[in-house]
Amino acid sequence: MNNAVLYEKKEGVAIVTLNRPERLNAVNDEIRAGLREKLDDAAKDEEVKVIIVTGAGRGFCAGADMDGLAATSQGESQDSQVEAEEREYAVNEVKGFDGGFSYFPTVPKPIIAAINGPAAGVGFIMALYADIRFAKEGAVFSSAFSKRGLIAEWGVGWILPRLVGIARANDILFSSRKFSADEAEHMGIVNKTFSEKNFDDAVFVQSVARNKKLYVAIADVSHYVLPESYIDNEARNRGTSVYFPDRVVPMLPEGLSNGICSLVPNEDRLVLVCEMVVTPAGKIISSEFYSGIICSHARLIYEDVQDWLDGDEHALGTTSLAAKNNLLGLHQVFDSFKKAKDKRGALEIGTVEPKFTLNSRGEIENIEAAVRVDAHKIIEECMIAANTVAANFLLEKNSNSLFRVHELPAEDKIQALIAFLKLMGINLALTEKLESRHYASILNAAKDRKERRVIETMVLR
Repeated sequence: MNNAVLYEKKEGVAIVTLNRPERLNAVNDEIRAGLREKLDDAAKDEEVKVIIVTGAGRGFCAGADMDGLAATSQGESQDSQVEAEEREYAVNEVKGFDGGFSYFPTVPKPIIAAINGPAAGVGFIMALYADIRFAKEGAVFSSAFSKRGLIAEWGVGWILPRLVGIARANDILFSSRKFSADEAEHMGIVNKTFSEKNFDDAVFVQSVARNKKLYVAIADVSHYVLPESYIDNEARNRGTSVYFPDRVVPMLPEGLSNGICSLVPNEDRLVLVCEMVVTPAGKIISSEFYSGIICSHARLIYEDVQDWLDGDEHALGTTSLAAKNNLLGLHQVFDSFKKAKDKRGALEIGTVEPKFTLNSRGEIENIEAAVRVDAHKIIEECMIAANTVAANFLLEKNSNSLFRVHELPAEDKIQALIAFLKLMGINLALTEKLESRHYASILNAAKDRKERRVIETMVLR
């Protein structure tokens, strides 16, 4: 049994995985034979509609195993040493083997290369022969292997110019530098680059007389995940996606969460829409839900949006005027929601989220506070509004659903807070029951004090 290449079939998708993670899935005879065998199996299986080729561990395919390739050559390799750190492979002397992937196009089903790590040399060439190439942000590309004597033999000199043009192909092939997934997408090598976090919501606003019509669109996975299907049952077992500083363990397969259900720009996506009409005072006077298809026009970075809102006209680069006008409308909706929150005494606690920087070994190098700006709050308020409308809708329909109920604080906790605040020089002269507006006044009194974080923590408790 060939364990160097794994085969799995789920819901009409065949997943072919190169399984030598200790060598970043470097290609040898066993992998080459196993890959072709599994692709043939997928091609003959009538239930399989799409084939995904990927790599186990953190490497897609980082070149060739010189010992394996040397055994298939007519001569002996002059250099069988693999430089694991540099990911460059000296293959000038390897001759006589037909190691290309030119048979990929003969497979009568679409092949997707899911590039999750280094794609150097052989891995780079393999990706080129796939019909579609998806790459995670952390993926690294290098054509160093193909530039060392095998450009013609592997056919890369034929296929690469057809993807990116002759001039850019020459630059890639005869440059020893590595380039990121984002660069690869810009060059045309990669169709789409996805971060570890999926993009499952989008927002849009229109003016309607004095009001604003706010649209919050959420990716609709129900079209792809049928009740009681394998994916549905597995998602129920997982319960939620789990976010780590450097990666995500998704509730749904990455092909869905980071692929067809990710609301990436310039791609049609199925969504569930919450449409709300919001007054200048921040009141939602009407709402409805419906299914739809959207095409996102921009995926923006919070910090860039904030810089633009603060007056830096170049912060959003080539973002369209329509998208910028939409941001202005969303900011107006945010201001309206803020007025309503202030009026009802809603709490505004500036929590600090830690941002971790990890090194290549996954060790923490630095921890810093992630700055929370209005650009973050705009999206947060839109999501809160949609969730509130959804909760009210379920209540009206007497639907059996899960709700989070915030119970009133216990009397002993209230007295402890009052005593603590007195020590801090904040006196509460209460003649009535402590309400949300009282907590808001406490936070307002503390906002310019150095003890603000401690006071906020005590209020939260």
